[in-house]
Amino acid sequence: MKKIYQYTNYRLFINEYFHHKKNTTRNFSHRSFSEKAGFTSPNFIKLVIDKKKNLGKESVPKLCKAMELKKGETEYFSYLVFYNQAKTSIDKNYYFGLLATIKTPKNVERLNFKTFEYFNNWYNSIVREVINGIEVDKLDNKAVAQKLQPEITASQAKKSIALLIDLGFIKVENGVYTQSSPLLETEWENQSLAIRNYHKKMTELAGDSLESTPVDKRNISAITSKISNEGYTKIIKRISEFREELMQIIAEDKNVDQVYQMNFQLFPVSTKGNL
Repeated sequence: MKKIYQYTNYRLFINEYFHHKKNTTRNFSHRSFSEKAGFTSPNFIKLVIDKKKNLGKESVPKLCKAMELKKGETEYFSYLVFYNQAKTSIDKNYYFGLLATIKTPKNVERLNFKTFEYFNNWYNSIVREVINGIEVDKLDNKAVAQKLQPEITASQAKKSIALLIDLGFIKVENGVYTQSSPLLETEWENQSLAIRNYHKKMTELAGDSLESTPVDKRNISAITSKISNEGYTKIIKRISEFREELMQIIAEDKNVDQVYQMNFQLFPVSTKGNL
């Protein structure tokens, strides 16, 4: 089976480990697996796999020993458990950072930390837009940094550009920085930690713009209303269609000279049910 370092979900790893052992070891079962780990309940591990139970701090080392994980693998598995089970973005960021510090064996696929870094720092997507079309010889990291609102440092701009090139989001053609694809969407990954961090920061920037941006340069409006599940579904579909229309306008736009951020938000502000 795959090395543990290739997993981002500890339950999936346990499940695949179980099936691997069941196919290669005689009389291996959930009962024998739980007994080997020292759990009193014969179905405990199955309940963990099925998301009906979580692993506690005392359970993790027992399970690692039962799966015969080495020291580095045990450390990775432990952080992965706490990362998957974290309730807040602060805790998730903390354990993801710990996962990133672990050195895995060569030629083993890692978590996509570079993609995480792209979305985790709000300014990367803006730098991508700003440098598009700039000649490589004329690039000034300080000028790029000052172009953003709020400003970033020249060092951050330099690091951001290097990341964009490394990820293939920006390429150099005929001495000019060019986007490998004019549009990037994040909806497919909207449950990931990095995407949540990204949207959280962009929402904060939207709030800041009420004070920092002239009213003729921003458009912010809001609707507060009761809606049903059916209405919610219809609105989400319409937002998706509207976003596609906007992306087409953006793709066909000419003589662009400024980067704008557009946020779409729909969330409950009351509990469900009638008073």
